[in-house]
Amino acid sequence: MTQSFETVFGSQELLAGIIDKSPRPSYLLKPSSTNQANMLLDMSGRGEYSSPIKFNVVREHGKVSEGDYVHCMYFYITHDEEKLFTSQMNKIFAAKDIYSGMSGMFLGKAADDQIQYLLLSSWENSTDFFTMKETPAFTPLRQFTTRAASSGGYHETGYKVLAPSEYRD
Repeated sequence: MTQSFETVFGSQELLAGIIDKSPRPSYLLKPSSTNQANMLLDMSGRGEYSSPIKFNVVREHGKVSEGDYVHCMYFYITHDEEKLFTSQMNKIFAAKDIYSGMSGMFLGKAADDQIQYLLLSSWENSTDFFTMKETPAFTPLRQFTTRAASSGGYHETGYKVLAPSEYRD
């Protein structure tokens, strides 16, 4: 079981150099959008980085693999919302078997004064995620994406997990 995972953001070249020294499994992720930074994803939770964002794993299913599309959904929520939020996340994980093309899903909570969660999901193709997002299975999350987005507490972005042969491209 994964206890924690860490993320580090930067240029592809910088992260490629860091990942060579990182514990396994670690991945280099290239963003779908050109205005986003590349991300090092350390699923071991044992990395020693100068400025990581560390998440303690609350729930997990499956794994992340090279070539996958990874979708990250960041939620900043209040103490009053947290119980409802985790209840809705439990519903998302309970329905995991109906998500076509999903290879992994992780809910992490940052060790921070502000309540920050990251739902990281891994898919065979980006279209698999966006198809799921339009189904009733996504309903438990929709209220939080809408509510948090209106107050600046929600962000989402997608990445491709690069194979080591693609790190220096």
